Amino acid sequence: MRHLLLCLACWLPLWHPAQAQTSDSTLTQRSSPYRYVNATSLKLRSRPDAEAAASATIVGASRVQLLGEDEGSWSHVQVAAVSGYVKSEYLVEEQDQVSADIDWTAVEATGGTAYSSLAPTSS
Repeated sequence: MRHLLLCLACWLPLWHPAQAQTSDSTLTQRSSPYRYVNATSLKLRSRPDAEAAASATIVGASRVQLLGEDEGSWSHVQVAAVSGYVKSEYLVEEQDQVSADIDWTAVEATGGTAYSSLAPTSS
């Protein structure tokens, strides 16, 4: 028993729970849970593929909750109760980094940095 405790005492400092957990997903978490759409609009897709069906359109400067990112190419996001995938290149960390042509008066009037707008995808 004493030998077992000694072994545990030696190995415990080297063991990290984060390393012991594995995920079947290639998505990784980022520091901030939110990003902003840096485009006039952005298609929310059913899977991380440009050919995937678009389930909705996110209006520019909208805040989205970042659920994960796969190697910087696609981001898994949620807007209101709808989740899907968008190209990561169209997301920025702060709303003041949005450089797309946006109706800022509408953004400020309907939520400012908490603004989110989701529209049905037109055919």
